[in-house]
Amino acid sequence: MTRPTAGTLFTVYQLLASFVVLPISFMLWSAHFGGRRDLALVVVAIPVLFGYIIPGIGTNLLGLWEFKAGLHFGRYTLFHGLMFGGASSFLAYTCSPIMSGSGFRHMLASAHVMAAVIGFWNWVFDGYAIRTGLAVIYNKPHFEGRSAAEIVGDYAPVYFGAFGACFGTGIHLLGNWDTDGSTGLIWPAAGVCAFLSMGLPVVAHCIWSLLRHGYSGLRPYSDGSGRPGGASAITGTLRKEDA
Repeated sequence: MTRPTAGTLFTVYQLLASFVVLPISFMLWSAHFGGRRDLALVVVAIPVLFGYIIPGIGTNLLGLWEFKAGLHFGRYTLFHGLMFGGASSFLAYTCSPIMSGSGFRHMLASAHVMAAVIGFWNWVFDGYAIRTGLAVIYNKPHFEGRSAAEIVGDYAPVYFGAFGACFGTGIHLLGNWDTDGSTGLIWPAAGVCAFLSMGLPVVAHCIWSLLRHGYSGLRPYSDGSGRPGGASAITGTLRKEDA
């Protein structure tokens, strides 16, 4: 029997996470919040927006990375936001008992746990995508021809960890939302949470890149020679056996 290729596995995962896991996650969060579908919608919408807006800008506007498999919109996969939202909100649900308490200590625990969970699983996913040529990240390790582990390790723990911390904090605050007459404020509060969840990871990534490499990380890395930032041992093209 022929082994499924990386491209096939990615397409199947993308569709399952988008159209199976995402609605299941919404229903689980709705039950968790006692039937509050507005709160459940916020939990699943934040990672969906994050998964569309930030990578969309990074791929099609800034040229920081590109995807080589799946249905595309420019350098960007069409279902990426739904895929990321489904996976992230479901992972968050598995950690919901930790985030159900009240008080500052539980909020810190929520941020810590989600930073670890989201950071770890996206490090694994992106590492596989880079190693098999499903994705190309034009950062300094890629430019220097380093391994997939070094390329993904340069950004994923900080970038996705920061998102997870913001996401976990937001879920904790939603879980302790005062339902007595304050439901009209849920959407402005959700907007603030979404803005911070998208903005702070980018700021964290820029600070980390400045400290580590001396540049913002908001452009494809180059040494100024005009040589494109694609000299990595990772070819940047999907291998034939993985297509």
